[in-house]
Amino acid sequence: MGRVFKLMARFGAPGGTARWVIRWYSTLQLSLPNEPMHALLEPMVRARTRVLPNAKRDTILLDRVRSVNSLMELTLELLRSESGLLDLEPKHFCDVLEVVAEELRKSQIPKSVLFGEREDMQYFTKRIHS
Repeated sequence: MGRVFKLMARFGAPGGTARWVIRWYSTLQLSLPNEPMHALLEPMVRARTRVLPNAKRDTILLDRVRSVNSLMELTLELLRSESGLLDLEPKHFCDVLEVVAEELRKSQIPKSVLFGEREDMQYFTKRIHS
């Protein structure tokens, strides 16, 4: 069952969200090469929330994105607000973390931007649940 869930996660919302984050970050980084990562995250979130606006969700997401330190955290925050990430069983939650990390690692973006100072999945689990 774990393999099937991971396959669904890779081609569903978790993998798709990770790939969206990579594409948008890469595009903005090319357009604004001197801007730090934090300066690019809010425009990314604003662009994403314009598609299906929800004022309450968008306000919470924009507040939370100010404390994000990596693209991994941004991806998890998007999944948390859009897909009910916190409602998953612990096993499936770990599978989603693994899929997101694998998708991010496929990019040419430096690990410090992808994962911040830590590439520890327990750290991301605690961050997203706080």
